[in-house]
Amino acid sequence: MKGSLEAVGLARKIATEKNLPVIGVMTQHASAQAKEIAQQLPLQKLVYFTDGEKYSLYRHGAAIVKIAKQHENPIVIIASTVRGRELGAFVTSEMQGGYMADIVDLKIENGELFFTRAVYGNKILIDFKLTTPVKIITTRVGNFSVTEEKGTPEVSELTIGDQPLDEKQKLIEVVKAEGKVVDLTEAERIVSGGNGLKGPENWHLILDLAEVLDAATGASRAATDAGWRPHSEQVGQTGKYVSPKLYIAIGISGAIQHVAGIMNSDVIVAINKDPEAPIFNVADYGIVADLFEAVPLLIEELKKYKANQ
Repeated sequence: MKGSLEAVGLARKIATEKNLPVIGVMTQHASAQAKEIAQQLPLQKLVYFTDGEKYSLYRHGAAIVKIAKQHENPIVIIASTVRGRELGAFVTSEMQGGYMADIVDLKIENGELFFTRAVYGNKILIDFKLTTPVKIITTRVGNFSVTEEKGTPEVSELTIGDQPLDEKQKLIEVVKAEGKVVDLTEAERIVSGGNGLKGPENWHLILDLAEVLDAATGASRAATDAGWRPHSEQVGQTGKYVSPKLYIAIGISGAIQHVAGIMNSDVIVAINKDPEAPIFNVADYGIVADLFEAVPLLIEELKKYKANQ
C-alpha cells in the first residue's frame, strides 16, 4: 500500500504541473481498509475492476490499458513491486509507450518531465526524458512522499473478463508462508542476517530479535542462495530495496549489492566481528563484536526495557 500511496503523490505532482486528472485503478478484491484509504485520496476518479479472485497479469494489465486508452497521451504510474514491474512492462507493450522502470526521483523543467534512475549500485543518478506520447513508469518504493492531501473521487466500476492470453499464465496454487509475514518494502523495522550466522540453525537469533522489535526479517543474498532463508526475504540490488526507519544488519559484511538496497533506511545498525567490514561505512551505529554474544545480550536488554514500560 505504501508504494501505491507514493505513486499517487507523484501523480499529483505531475498533474498539478501539467493540469491533468489523476485516476486511480484498484481491484474489487482489495481489502476493505485499502478501499477506505483509496476513497479519501486526492483523485478525480477511482475505478474498481472485477478481476476474479486470483491475480492474472493479462486481466490486471488489460484493466489498466483499457482505462489509460480512454485518455490522450496518458502517464501511467505503478509502484515498482514484483507485480508492478511486470504490469509496467505489459502495459508498455500493449500501448506501445515509453517505459522508465524503478525511478527514484522526478524533475520538472519548463514543463518537461525528467525521470531519475539509480545505476551501478546507486553510485550514479541519471536523468532520462521519455519522448513518446504515452509514458509508463514504475517508482521505487521509499523514494517518494506519501501525499497528505484528501479528496472524494468519483467511483466507478469496470468489468474485465477473461483475456485471450490468459492461457499463457495459469495460477496453480498459492502457498502462504507460516507465521507473521510483512512486506519488506512496507516494514518500518527490519532485522537482517548474513553469512555470519554460519547456518540456518542459528537464524533463531534474527527471529527472536525481530519479535522483540516487532520487525520484519531480511537476509543477504549469500544467506538466501545457501537456502537458509526464502528469496522473498532477500535485501539488496537483486532482492528488495527497503526504506525502514530502522535496519539492523547482523553478520552481513556489506557487499555493494546489499548496501544498494538499504541506503534509504533512516537508521542503519551493524553488528559484525570484523572492524574492517564494509557495512560499517554506511552504518549509523556499529557494534564490533561476536554476534553470538552480542545479539542475545541485545535481546535480553530489550526485553527488560519493554517490561519496564
